[in-house]
Amino acid sequence: QLRLYDRRRARWNGRLVHESVAADGSAGALRHELQHYAYRDITHHINTITHYTTLAARQMYAEGRRTGIVELLLHPPAAFLRNYLLKRGIADGVTGFVISVLNTQYVFLKFAKLWALQRGWLDDPLREAAERDVGVPRADEPGGVQGVPPIK
Repeated sequence: QLRLYDRRRARWNGRLVHESVAADGSAGALRHELQHYAYRDITHHINTITHYTTLAARQMYAEGRRTGIVELLLHPPAAFLRNYLLKRGIADGVTGFVISVLNTQYVFLKFAKLWALQRGWLDDPLREAAERDVGVPRADEPGGVQGVPPIK
């Protein structure tokens, strides 16, 4: 990932979650690992999960993504297995286990919030924000995305 850049020669991709920077021209490479400590403590991690799962659900909804019981049942355990076994969280002991469980919670909440959005169980301002943030026109607008329902 691009980490150090001249902000006068780069731009953000505009996504709410997993945003990235695209630089105009070539980019250099660091010679050593960059340590990134994203959370102060477990409370900060959980609060961040709450915030980013809302953004992720809004982004997916606005892009026309939908979910159901299969995703709610399969994606969270798959995320746990990916982080704990494939990415070797197991090698970090209890810390790796806790981080893997928190990632599982993130995946579950992201899909649960998307599910609630598509059923209209969340306030209309959240649905409006989802469509506005990503700039996807609703189905009732010219060029609208099929499956993004008009706001009542």
